[in-house]
Amino acid sequence: MAEGGVYPWKIQKVEAFGPTADYSNLSKPLPSPPDGMVWDQDVTTKEWKLISSPEQKAVVPKNEENKETLNDDIDVLKQMAREEEKQKERQKSAGPTHIQHIILPTDTLAGICLKYKISAVKVRQINRFSGSNLHLAPNPLIIPIVDPQLLVDGVIKVQNTESREFKRGAFRARFLSLRDGEITSYLEMNNWDLEAAMQNAKDDIAWEKSQQQPPPPPKKELEDISSLALEAHIAIPVTTTTTSVKKKKKNIELELGSVTAKVCIPVCCINMHVCIFVAN
Repeated sequence: MAEGGVYPWKIQKVEAFGPTADYSNLSKPLPSPPDGMVWDQDVTTKEWKLISSPEQKAVVPKNEENKETLNDDIDVLKQMAREEEKQKERQKSAGPTHIQHIILPTDTLAGICLKYKISAVKVRQINRFSGSNLHLAPNPLIIPIVDPQLLVDGVIKVQNTESREFKRGAFRARFLSLRDGEITSYLEMNNWDLEAAMQNAKDDIAWEKSQQQPPPPPKKELEDISSLALEAHIAIPVTTTTTSVKKKKKNIELELGSVTAKVCIPVCCINMHVCIFVAN
């Protein structure tokens, strides 16, 4: 039998909670150490701790050599600053590190990966979604640029938001009930201004809904349907009889006499009336 937390001296009771974790400080540098101390990182645990500076233990005399050393350190710092500025200029001249892609109804995750020469795993990691359903992904998508030179060479083409195909797709994504001809008509009437065309379509749809007749009220259920009575008039096959009269001979066709039949069923009553038709 596993002990677990059965024994009282093994049960941990939390009496106070510490501050909540905040990961925003992970990207910030460590604060400056106090005088005579330096930051040292443990190779195994990767933790930083303050230790005494070994340089502070030795007393350095103030002489001309120290001044030259200080000047050399200043020159090194200036050189490092110049290298950082050059690196930033190279990054700016190389191009953007990421671009945005607005999802259209015809887009697929595989097509986006082929277009921007990037893996699907990277797209999911950057945009924080899973699967291949773009309806669950944020819109627009953030696409990282692995090699900025591909943009310069034209291998990767940025989405042209001013093209007519893009405007049709964006309009279709907003109004799924409209057909392609209606979408083109709205855009042409508004001189291919996407925002104005979408507002025009929105106003038309709202007006159509206001003109629709309200639905009929629901029918009330009958309390007692067994009290209903239905009448039906039916015809009965004719029976022919021939009578001989001394003075005049004529054939008389008679039907059965007038009969009223009543048929009862569990739901209602049906009255059937049979009429007589005499043909001379």
